[in-house]
Amino acid sequence: MQVCRVRSESEGFTLAEVLVAVVLLEAGLLGVLATTALVSRVLTVGERATQAALAAERRLEALRQDGCAANGHEVLVVGFTPFDSLDWASITLGDQQRELVLRNHYLVAPRRWRTDTFVTEIPCAG
Repeated sequence: MQVCRVRSESEGFTLAEVLVAVVLLEAGLLGVLATTALVSRVLTVGERATQAALAAERRLEALRQDGCAANGHEVLVVGFTPFDSLDWASITLGDQQRELVLRNHYLVAPRRWRTDTFVTEIPCAG
C-alpha cells in the first residue's frame, strides 16, 4: 500500500517570513552590540576618573603635610603615555592660612582631556 502525502500550504515558512525574521534578529543583535560598546566606554572613563581623583587626593595630602606648599606640576604616565597632569598653586589668605588650588587634567579618550579643580585651605606655620 502506497501512502501519498499532500503538502499543505500552512507547512513551513515562506522566504519573505524568513527574511523578515533575520532582519529583526540582526537589528536586535546590533542594538545589544551598540549598548555593550557604550557601557565599555563609560566604564573606561569612570576608571580613569577614579585613578585621577586618587592621584589628586594623594597630592593634596602631601601638600597639606608640607604646610606652605609652593606652586608645582606633576605628570603621571603609564608606559610612555601621559594619562594625568596635576598643577597646583598656593595663594596666601592671611598670616597663618593659604588657599591651595589643584587642577587635575586627565585623559578620558584619545586626544580628549578633562579638567577637575580642587580648592582647599591649609594652615601655614611659616
